[in-house]
Amino acid sequence: MSSRSIPIFYEDDRGPVKEFGLHELIVACVADEWRQDWWALRDRFDAIPLKGAAKLLRACEHDVPVMPDALCFAVFDADKLHRLLFPSGRPSSDELLAELRRRCSDPRLVMFLLDKNTETVVDAVADCLGEPRPAKRKLYRDRFLNRAARGLRQHRECVRAAVPTLDACVREIAALTRG
Repeated sequence: MSSRSIPIFYEDDRGPVKEFGLHELIVACVADEWRQDWWALRDRFDAIPLKGAAKLLRACEHDVPVMPDALCFAVFDADKLHRLLFPSGRPSSDELLAELRRRCSDPRLVMFLLDKNTETVVDAVADCLGEPRPAKRKLYRDRFLNRAARGLRQHRECVRAAVPTLDACVREIAALTRG
């Protein structure tokens, strides 16, 4: 594995805080998988937040093939992706991923679907912390996700159990990047 940081593309964009909350949470969960400190892994992964599924899809189709990275990840929200990929109907998650892989065939790219959207993860964080769910604003969302990333492992484990698609994402990233 090269010394370059591994890019993780996100459908959401960063809020007005410095750290992108979903990325920080995923990195912290990968650190949990590896039984390492989150801080030690921060520079190993590079957050590339984009603004919307169309921009993420475009990056996966056009940017990833020309990137020098040995491995790239992309995290899509499943809730509205069907509108972008299929003219009609409500495809399953497997059908969405199959269409993404057809369009974005670079073998170095691993794509994930979050159940519904990032707010699903935010709501799970609130529930696991025993706090009210925050308003749907990026500032609150990122602060909340960052708290979970820097908080107790048991809270992150609770979030992963509540959002199986996040757990699958974390496990695969951890497995493919260990070493």
